Formats: sequence, structure tokens, C-alpha cells
Amino acid sequence: MHDNESTKIFLIQHLNQCIEAHNASEFQKLNDGYDFFEENLINDDPNFDGIIFIASHFWREWIISYQYKWKYSEGSITKNEWPVLAQNVIDILRDRDVKLNRKIADGFGSNLGKNFSGYRIRGDVLFFLLIILVIIIILIR
Repeated sequence: MHDNESTKIFLIQHLNQCIEAHNASEFQKLNDGYDFFEENLINDDPNFDGIIFIASHFWREWIISYQYKWKYSEGSITKNEWPVLAQNVIDILRDRDVKLNRKIADGFGSNLGKNFSGYRIRGDVLFFLLIILVIIIILIR
């Protein structure tokens, strides 16, 4: 298990490398480091910051988009948008005072219960909590 900061540093370094590779049209390099990251650094640890999961998903989808000749991507991201959006993810990972781009938040954050304005409780979790509350009220009576 790895901490948030070391994982963020790894992501920042590799997303910067992806930006350089993309701008140099060396798209095969987008995958460099991802397999190691997926196997060793990312997991379902609830202590990871949400941005780590968004960055992970974003990086994976960038690779997939290239593999499908830029015809597929969550959030309908064009070939030329990937490096720009990656810089936004990097800025968030560095805790800069910037907002997550709407395309990233909608395309990658929605799976994590995030929206453009920040953190929110996912609907299914809220529904589950409501059911538990009703059961407790019934049992107390």
C-alpha cells in the first residue's frame, strides 16, 4: 500500500511524460509506467484521494483513445485536448488552486461520486443510508 503523496508524485511525473510523448507524436510511450502503476500503486484503498482515481482513469482512457485512433474516449475528448486536460489533472494533483475541468469531472469523476463542484455523496450510498435510518426508526418504536 502506498500513500497519497508518493502516488501523486508518480502520477505527476508520468502524466508529464505523456504530455511530452503526445506533443512529440510518440503515442506508444503513453503506456510507459501505467502497468507498474496499475499493478503496484493503485488499488481500491478508500484512503486515496479522489483525484488519484480520476487521474488513473484519465491516464488509462488516454491510452485507450490512442489505441482506437482517437475515435473513442469518455467525455468525447479530442486528440489535441488530451495534453491540455492532463495538465489540469497535474495541477490538481499538485494541490494548486484550480478547478477540475468539466470534461474530466463529467467523464472520469462521475464514476467516483464526484461532480464539477467538488465532492458529493453518490446516490446509491445516500439511498443505503436512508434505508438504514428507516430501519433504525422502526426498531426504536
